[in-house]
Amino acid sequence: MPRFIGVIAAAVVGTLATSAAASDLVVDITLPEHQTAAYRRPYVVVWIERPSTPVGTLAIWFDARAGGGHGSWWLRNLRTWWRSGARSLAQPVDSVSGPTRGPGHHTVRFSDNRGVLHDLADGDYVLAVEAAREHGRHEVVRTPFHWRRVGPTPQVRRNAGVDEIGAVVVTVA
Repeated sequence: MPRFIGVIAAAVVGTLATSAAASDLVVDITLPEHQTAAYRRPYVVVWIERPSTPVGTLAIWFDARAGGGHGSWWLRNLRTWWRSGARSLAQPVDSVSGPTRGPGHHTVRFSDNRGVLHDLADGDYVLAVEAAREHGRHEVVRTPFHWRRVGPTPQVRRNAGVDEIGAVVVTVA
C-alpha cells in the first residue's frame, strides 16, 4: 500500500510541475468603432501559422444565425484563412467559435492543456487575426511570437491594423 501511495504522489507532483511550466497564450484584440449607419459586427478569426503553413485555428467569431441559419457560409469572406485550408474544416466549427463582437477591447486566453497549443512544438510562429465586415473592409494582422512549452520566456508582441482591426497584443506567459 505505501508503494501505491508513493506512485500516486509522484504522478500528482509530475502533473503539477508540467502544468506550472506550460505556456498560455493571451491575445488582446481591439476592434475599432466605425461611425456608419450600416455597421455590422465583423467576422473575426484567430489562427497560428508558420511561414505560409497554417498550424491551427484558435477562435472564430461569427453569427451562425445570419442568413437564415447559414452564417457559416459567410466565413469564406475571411479569405486568407479560408484559402489556407479552412474550407476543408467540418462544419459547424463550434469547438472554436463564438458570437461576433462589437467595437472595443477583447481578450481571449488559450492554454496549452488542450486544443491547437497542446501539440505545438517549440519554435517561431505567427499569430494571425483576420476581420471582414459587411459594408466594411477586410484586414489581416500578423504578429510573430516564440513558443516554448516548458520554461517559457514571458514575452509581449504588439501589432496593429489600419481599418477593421486596431491593436493586437500577443502575450506568452
